[in-house]
Parts: sequence; C-alpha cells; structure tokens
Amino acid sequence: MIAPVSVPALRHVTFEEYLANEVAEATRHEFVGGVVYAMTGGTRRHNQIAGRIYRAVAPAAEAMGCRAYIADMKLRVSGAVYYPDVFVTCDPAVDDLYEVSACLVVEVLSPSTTSIDRREKLAAYTTSDSTLVYLLVHPDRPEIEVHERQDGCWTARLAGAGEQVVLICPGLALDVDSLYGGLPA
Repeated sequence: MIAPVSVPALRHVTFEEYLANEVAEATRHEFVGGVVYAMTGGTRRHNQIAGRIYRAVAPAAEAMGCRAYIADMKLRVSGAVYYPDVFVTCDPAVDDLYEVSACLVVEVLSPSTTSIDRREKLAAYTTSDSTLVYLLVHPDRPEIEVHERQDGCWTARLAGAGEQVVLICPGLALDVDSLYGGLPA
C-alpha cells in the first residue's frame, strides 16, 4: 500500500508583501498569481550569452532614451513579476525596485525554466501592450526563437547561424554568430 503524500498548501501573498520580502531576502523570487517562486542560478554559458545580448542592446537603448537591464531588475507585467535575463523599457520609471513595461524581453532558456518561458512568460509578455519583441535564446546552440508584434499581430520564427535578428526596440540587429562565437562548449 502506498502512503498518501502530504502536499503543503501554497501561501498567497500580496504584491506589497512580495516586494517587502524581496528587498529583505538575498534569494531572488518571481511572483505569479499571488505565489512566490524561488529562482535558481544559471550556468556560465547562460550568463555569458545574456551578458553579450545586454552589451549589444544597452548602447542602442540609451541612444533612444531607454533603459536596458540584465538579470537583477524586476519586470511587473500581467499581474506577475519576473526577472528577465535582459529587457529594455522606454517608458518613464514608476519605482526604483521594478519596471512595468518592456519593449524587448529576452530569456535565455535553461532546463528548469524552458516550459515556463515558452508558455507562462510568453503569454504574459505578449499580452502587455508595451512588448514588441520577446526572444527565447537557446544556450547550447545558435538558435533564437523570435516573437515579434507586427501590425498588432504576433509572429514567431527561428533565427540561427549566419542570421541576424533585427530588433525594432532598441533599433539594432543582433548577429547570431557573434552572440555564440568563442563560447566554451
């Protein structure tokens, strides 16, 4: 006979409780539907790819009067709070701890978050009026899943080796080969 397993009830918190706890904690958490989820760390390769994307988009964002962030800034969108790997916002800031809009959002995929990035975050980011581009970047091979808003509709395509991804916001082209070139296996 199999013994029943006790599953603890999820504790729901308000956004204000989440934010107060996030300021006090060393561990980062995402906030979805009133539930707080601890985040795991990334790999060296994950971090290097995110860093390369940030270094590419930050100067273009600043030239447009926008702000680019990497990893540690919260983005509050569609009732949830995430820590995108990279994002760009051009709207006025509303708080020092989080932003509420992003024209570009980038997530570098990892085994523990791929399904969340492709389903939950895709839905959240693409329902935000400000988001124009959502990139899902594969960490192990030169492949970027590009979701773009064009004429009010979302399209999706893959960009691979030898291609560029033209970003409406912040107005530049990312060279796929440059993002992955020279990275350790």
